[in-house]
Amino acid sequence: MIGNNALNEAIKETAKKPSEILYHLSNYVYENFSHTDSEIKDSMDIAFCSLDTNTNELEFAGALNSMLICKENGEIIEIKGDKAYIGQKESSYKDTKIQLSKNDCVYIMSDGYCDQFGGKDDKKFKISNLKAKIKEIHGLSSDEQIENLKMVINDWKKNTEQTDDISLLVVRI
Repeated sequence: MIGNNALNEAIKETAKKPSEILYHLSNYVYENFSHTDSEIKDSMDIAFCSLDTNTNELEFAGALNSMLICKENGEIIEIKGDKAYIGQKESSYKDTKIQLSKNDCVYIMSDGYCDQFGGKDDKKFKISNLKAKIKEIHGLSSDEQIENLKMVINDWKKNTEQTDDISLLVVRI
C-alpha cells in the first residue's frame, strides 16, 4: 500500500517519465524505511511504462524487472530493467524508448511468473520458457493469451506452493 501511494503521488505530482517515477518511488521508500530500527527484508521490483497512443511510442523503465515485446512476426524483444531495486540508496533508472507497430504485443510482468518452481524437476519456469510460449500464442487475443499463460503456469507448478505474486499484463497495439 505504501508503494502504491508513493507511485500515485509520483504520477500525479512529480514525474512524467517512467525513470523519474521509479526514482521518486525509490527515494520515498528509502527515506521512509531505511532509518527505522527494523531491517527491511524484502525489496520491491517493478516494470513501468508509458505509451503514447498517437504515435505508438513506448517508454519503459524497470527496477529489476524486464518487459517483453513480441512483434507480429514472432520476434521477441526483451528490454531489461536496471539492477537497482526500489528503496535502494542512490538508485537510478534509465528510460528505453521503442517504436511499436500495429499488432505488436507488450508483456509486463512481475518476476513471480518466471521464478515459479515446478515442472518435473521442481525448477524455476524461467524467462526462456515464457518467451517460447509467447512465440506460440502471440497471434491470439490478449484475453486468450492471458488464459493460456494462466493454464501454463498452473500446470507448471501443479502441487508446488506459489512462491511469489504473479502479475502479467498483455497489451496488443
